[in-house]
Amino acid sequence: MNTALLRYAVEYAACRSARKAAERLGVNRSSVTRNIKRLEEELGAQLFITTGDGPVPTNFGEICLRHAREILKEEENLRFDFAGDGVYSGTIDIGMGFNRSQQVLPYVLPEFQRRYPNISIQLHEMSTADLSIGLLNQRLDFAVSSQPALGRGIAFEPLMTERLVLVPPREDTFARLYCYQRDGGRYVRLERFRDKRFILGYPTQKSRAVCDRVFRRVGFEPQVVFQTRNNYTAAMLASNGLAYALVPESCTRTGQGMIEHYQMDPELEASWTIGIATLSGKSLSHAAEQLKRLMLKALGDQRAEPAE
Repeated sequence: MNTALLRYAVEYAACRSARKAAERLGVNRSSVTRNIKRLEEELGAQLFITTGDGPVPTNFGEICLRHAREILKEEENLRFDFAGDGVYSGTIDIGMGFNRSQQVLPYVLPEFQRRYPNISIQLHEMSTADLSIGLLNQRLDFAVSSQPALGRGIAFEPLMTERLVLVPPREDTFARLYCYQRDGGRYVRLERFRDKRFILGYPTQKSRAVCDRVFRRVGFEPQVVFQTRNNYTAAMLASNGLAYALVPESCTRTGQGMIEHYQMDPELEASWTIGIATLSGKSLSHAAEQLKRLMLKALGDQRAEPAE
């Protein structure tokens, strides 16, 4: 059996569309459907059924895909191990949220591309819940995400600690007046900002969930004047005078330097762990493993707590 046929099946299942699979494989749509049919004829079984949501693997299809993914991974590993430095060509699929990709990739991909110029990185920006689905469906090699929302069957390796900080308007003196020094950092007590207006993320975001928990602990419901999924936008709007913002500290770093911000009382537990999520019991391809190691080396945070 030609392993190329297995690749068609894997991409077809991952993309849930012949057109999208064709784009990923660099062929026309008819090639995808023709080669899926050829594979079904060779195996003597129907591998997919068509539904309103796209193709769904049959029981035989699930068996085929399970073996196909392992065969293709070993094929890629063999090519990787025998290729000279910078020669190997392949694809790695990684997933993370939009804000996270802005914080992670600029510090990792340029160096990885220098080492492996022929490897294509496919980035899938999606919610934490969708990242879990992508891992379980084996569409992603690995994901960068927060830990709590990840489900069973997914392993988690701590990468870095994220924490919320308060970004004030640039010309505002209130935070400066009431801040205090602690362990070399500038802190504020959030309860003093009860009458202030805030920019926050949407309820589906991890950072917003932490915000809501923090506000409950200080005993007031914030007056939210603007919501955005982009924490960089929130930080910039706050700095430019719209309102105060609670954002992950990593989102206060810009190309022009740091946006003024203040930390909050440690007792509020306004921090969480970011890590690399993989499918439990499944090893990464050798190429994906190299990217993961580089990410851990470049961004690894000693404050990150080991996963239980």
